[in-house]
Amino acid sequence: MTPNAIQLLSGKWFFKSFLCKFWFASDVLFSTASILHLCCISIDRYLSVSDRYAFSYNAEDAGSWRVRLMIGGCWVTSALLSFIPIFTGIYTTQEQLNIIHSLDYTNGHCAFKVNLWYRFLSSFISFWMPCVALVIFYKLLIKKAYTVEKRFQREDSTIESLKIWKSEFRLIRTLGFVISVFVLCWFFFFLRYTLLLEDVLFWIGYFNSMVNPFLYNYTNQEFRRAFKSLWFGGRNFRSGSSASYQSRKTTIDYSNQIQRFLSSNTQI
Repeated sequence: MTPNAIQLLSGKWFFKSFLCKFWFASDVLFSTASILHLCCISIDRYLSVSDRYAFSYNAEDAGSWRVRLMIGGCWVTSALLSFIPIFTGIYTTQEQLNIIHSLDYTNGHCAFKVNLWYRFLSSFISFWMPCVALVIFYKLLIKKAYTVEKRFQREDSTIESLKIWKSEFRLIRTLGFVISVFVLCWFFFFLRYTLLLEDVLFWIGYFNSMVNPFLYNYTNQEFRRAFKSLWFGGRNFRSGSSASYQSRKTTIDYSNQIQRFLSSNTQI
């Protein structure tokens, strides 16, 4: 964001050709990774509700194969889409490459202009495919969650288990809110194309990546607890060790109850 802001304010690029390409690649890398991670969260929530074994998932399972595969896939896909095409020059025309190389000698303009095939490929992988997956899996998630909730209401369930299930629903609503903001921020960017509009929509896309942590943090308690653990190394958990222990114990008890319930009704 900083190089882009400097160029917008000054009208010039001061950082030579290598940093121009590095900025392009980093922009595509982090924007794509942000979008793909949101898609993976939606898929993971659906699998957690659908798979009876996934209800045993908790914070201590963060190194599970599914999480590692999703996170690794996001970053590998983003890297392949960004650094390789941009540093090999296959993402744009020879004329534009000459302009970028001239930045070693003049303070020109570092403009991210792509050819047709890269425009199609990057928009498909970075937005359209994740967006469709988000909508589909979120719709399936809502449908499955309501089905499970109705079964819980028909069966004898403890107050505590129903309370935690309501917490799960709040998390699903949080995800829906985050998805809505994502679509609002990025949809028009992929339908742009005047220079001024491109700059404005670029920054709206940046804004989406910036606000996502706040959306997660302030709309759901579980995400808020995870952020505190991430930033403060678990000190917040230790300062309230009794409450944290009770929360983990309740989650495990609830997970075991869900497994027993779904084991007797494998078809939901």
